[in-house]
Amino acid sequence: MGEVKRVFHKKMWILIAVAVLGNLCLFLYSELAGRSFTEMFFAAGQYQKLVERYENMSLEQAQERLGTEFSNIRKYAKILKQENSPEETKEPVQNAVQKQTSEELLSEVDEGSREMIAYHQSLTAQQQTQLELQLKQLRSKLKYLNGYEASIDTVMANAENMKRFRIFSKQNTFSYSNILRTAQDFERVQNVELKLDNDKGADVFVHYNLMYYIAAALMVAVIYSLFDERENGMWQIVHNTPNGRTVLALKRLLLLAGGSFAILFLLYGTTFLTAMLLYGGVKDLANPVQTFVDFGKFTYTLSKGAYILRLFFLSWFILATFSIILW
Repeated sequence: MGEVKRVFHKKMWILIAVAVLGNLCLFLYSELAGRSFTEMFFAAGQYQKLVERYENMSLEQAQERLGTEFSNIRKYAKILKQENSPEETKEPVQNAVQKQTSEELLSEVDEGSREMIAYHQSLTAQQQTQLELQLKQLRSKLKYLNGYEASIDTVMANAENMKRFRIFSKQNTFSYSNILRTAQDFERVQNVELKLDNDKGADVFVHYNLMYYIAAALMVAVIYSLFDERENGMWQIVHNTPNGRTVLALKRLLLLAGGSFAILFLLYGTTFLTAMLLYGGVKDLANPVQTFVDFGKFTYTLSKGAYILRLFFLSWFILATFSIILW
């Protein structure tokens, strides 16, 4: 306990607190992406609302519905812009579609499209841009989700076909073993069913890496504190005491392991909570991790929550190992 108090003194806790706050600022700055805070919060809210609008449909229905509504929004905005332009600046009409008036378009589209068009028109120009960006992101997400099963089937079929080529058909070779391993890996996720959910918070969290560098920097500061007796000339006295070698070394090993856990837990936990507060999606953490677009070739059947938990423990092991080796 005395060694812990000596290393984790008041100044060290202040440094850790500043690092945690700095990490959260960097996380929010990375999410701004050139936008104002108002635009960022608005975009986050719009994405959640759009997911809620389409999540109860089948993936095919959601993709078709979103595509139709997005197309009608853009078509209406283009017609309205043409109608509101001064006569001398109006673009020449080239086909029958462009001759259509905004009222005619509204009378032809379905109720859902009229609702979305009315909402889009009620927004400011900046908000309209953010809404359209979220619609594009969700459209890309639905395209991925709809194509996931086919992509897995394609990998399995390719693995089976490659075994028919003479160059790959020789058993007990690396190529043949690699083909078998690929088929076995993807067979694990062949029956994984994906659905549309709000995974944006979890997605941006698992792709945020600065917190690991900050944790490593804090552990360097902790390790530096362990060598105070070298700085003040007490090293020989401390290490010649009965417990100054083996016992002290074991205590410091445990301190580095526990300290790395605590530091990473603070950084990891606060970043995760910030991502969830910003984007939501806590209720969807039980869904497969393959709903992340970048995890289309991930071959383990884990939920997003389980993956985030395993990522924490793996990161802790790496950080603790780094600290012990550096010490």
